[in-house]
Amino acid sequence: MSIIIRAEHWSLTRGITRQKPCVNGFIANITDELGEWLVAQKNKDEDESIDAVADITVFSLTELFKLGVTVDPSISTLLSGKEYFSKWYMSLCKVEDSSRNEFNRSIIHQLGLYELNNQPLGSPTQAIITDIIIECLQKMTTMGYNPILVMDEVLKVVESRVCKWDEVNSKFQKDTSPEAKANWYTPNYTRARRK
Repeated sequence: MSIIIRAEHWSLTRGITRQKPCVNGFIANITDELGEWLVAQKNKDEDESIDAVADITVFSLTELFKLGVTVDPSISTLLSGKEYFSKWYMSLCKVEDSSRNEFNRSIIHQLGLYELNNQPLGSPTQAIITDIIIECLQKMTTMGYNPILVMDEVLKVVESRVCKWDEVNSKFQKDTSPEAKANWYTPNYTRARRK
């Protein structure tokens, strides 16, 4: 099953797709992940760095699903493992990694555009969120990871968790009971490293 189909299935079964898009909630979630990214970069923690980028990708995909958008075919192709991905992936391997501040600036710029352009389907919203996803896929690649394998790991994590919708914060809250934690999947991002 492709990464997009898995993410969409997870989003549907958790009721995320049925929620109304919430610009403030989306921006808060992405900003929180950018904070995790900066701390991980400062601490030179590769696993937490790639995890933050993957989480931004998941939040962005689910925002598209909430908007009722069919995910951009280029992203579907990128995350399907098809031959096209291999060519795109190899071309990105030649791109030098941007600084952590550049990544943050780019994502924050897109968030600002999203806030300004939050309008019904057919507006620039889809393109803005798609740009965030593509920026994340590029960041995974320049960090030395295969985005398909990174997304596989992060989806195993979210699929393993039991959550409840929090109306006040417009996000799911993880069940942190010992019983729930016993079933949490621990990602192995080492297996997602480019060889």
